[in-house]
Amino acid sequence: MLVDLIFTNAGWKRVSEVGGTQKTQDLILDEPIVGRRYGVQIKSQADRKDLEAYKAQVQNRPELAHSYFVVHSPSRNLEECLKQMTSGDRVEVLGPRQLADWSVRYGLVDWIIDKAG
Repeated sequence: MLVDLIFTNAGWKRVSEVGGTQKTQDLILDEPIVGRRYGVQIKSQADRKDLEAYKAQVQNRPELAHSYFVVHSPSRNLEECLKQMTSGDRVEVLGPRQLADWSVRYGLVDWIIDKAG
């Protein structure tokens, strides 16, 4: 839910259902200004193998301009892999630091505190 709120508060429009079992993507988003579609896979924990499997899956999704692999507890080998990623990668990994920064930026701190309480 937090990831969905981050993207929608940033102005993106969710075009998929939230939750349930969806093949490859947990969220499909439209960026309204430029009209591009994005995929989002959300994991509580993940390692490099999970990221590589996701990258292989989204290669077969040409309708997606870009994809996000969101993980709040990356393994050590995934953290090392992130240091080697470039801005040209079709899949961007969002880790705990980005989630925290964006939660503050998009006004979700009170929501998080309420959920934690």
